[in-house]
Amino acid sequence: MDFECVNSSTKCKQPYAYIVEQPAKCGVRFRYECEGRISSAIPGSSATNSCYSFPTIAVANHSGPVKVIVSCVTKNAPYRPHPHNLIGKKYCDRGISVTIFSEPICQFTNLGILCAKRKDVKERLRMREQLRIDPFGTGFNHRSHTFKLIDLNVIRLCFQCYLPNPVDGEFTIALDPIVSDEIYDKKAMSELSIIRLSHYSATTTGGEQVIMLCDRVLKDDIQIRFFRNCPRSGQLIWERYAQFGPNDIHKHFAITFVVPAYDMVMSADEYQVTVNVQLRRPSDGCLSEPITFDYFNMVPYGDSSGDGEQQINLQNNNMTNFVYGEPMMNDTNVGWNHSKIESTIKCEQFDEYGCKQLNHPIIGFQSTPINQFINTFHPNNSMLVDISQSITHNK
Repeated sequence: MDFECVNSSTKCKQPYAYIVEQPAKCGVRFRYECEGRISSAIPGSSATNSCYSFPTIAVANHSGPVKVIVSCVTKNAPYRPHPHNLIGKKYCDRGISVTIFSEPICQFTNLGILCAKRKDVKERLRMREQLRIDPFGTGFNHRSHTFKLIDLNVIRLCFQCYLPNPVDGEFTIALDPIVSDEIYDKKAMSELSIIRLSHYSATTTGGEQVIMLCDRVLKDDIQIRFFRNCPRSGQLIWERYAQFGPNDIHKHFAITFVVPAYDMVMSADEYQVTVNVQLRRPSDGCLSEPITFDYFNMVPYGDSSGDGEQQINLQNNNMTNFVYGEPMMNDTNVGWNHSKIESTIKCEQFDEYGCKQLNHPIIGFQSTPINQFINTFHPNNSMLVDISQSITHNK
């Protein structure tokens, strides 16, 4: 028999700890000590309103007592001690839980989370260091980099299992520590909701910057999803994600992002397509209610293939002229069809945050090409103030 096979078989027979049921990702609210309330027990991932379950572990290839120490560790590897404490009516002391069980599995029915304030982080970690609770031997230097290495809105549970020594019965044989999935503060992980966008349309090439106001989101656990479903079958036919980084999220309630390009092939007579935009939380797959967003297939002004409506984009002190709409040519196939088409001018006013305030009145014309009469703007480039001298109004 091959030596590697023998070695692998022997290793598989060694005792090891594993998680039977993970904790729920967002099933409990982290409580502060000053609230005077004990945090509710962490539910299991399969818990429902009518059927309770809790985090559960087991030890394979072993029968007999097992000592397990449970503590909080950080979200990202290497898993460092986390300043949040575990509390409960039994087995919890100084922020950790210590249990001895002999059953095939160990279910933790009474673990709550007592969160630390920023000012208490160093003291909490100092106490954990005194208890020598450092499951992965990472040390405690991260207490000096609280904001970078410790997220107070999320933890993992770490289970350290010890087997009794056959000589004296002391629990000194350590198994490899195991960590649970992330547990997020239920308060921080509120329902996702889009309040408002600064723009509700863009060109099919994308690249425009848009500001979104929303309910609280976490900087490293949020996505903005653009998608389109088939009108007939409802199946997903297009999906892209907006580009932004953690520094583009302001105070957890506003996001500046770059609109993705709409890269599906559009038919010759298709100048506008409506898609949906929604927030997505990767950690638990939670989605917000979608809102509509329009893409326009823009044709630069002067293209002989068509004419229609010209949009003046005044944001960021730039004016970009585009023409879009259904082509309508006159009998000679040259110039504007003044008898059939009434082009319009749209001018949008933006506040200091880039949010659209209002649409200005539409001004019709019949005989003057658009690019010859848009010349005079308010000094702050936010309003069209006088174009009456440059156009011929409809009679």
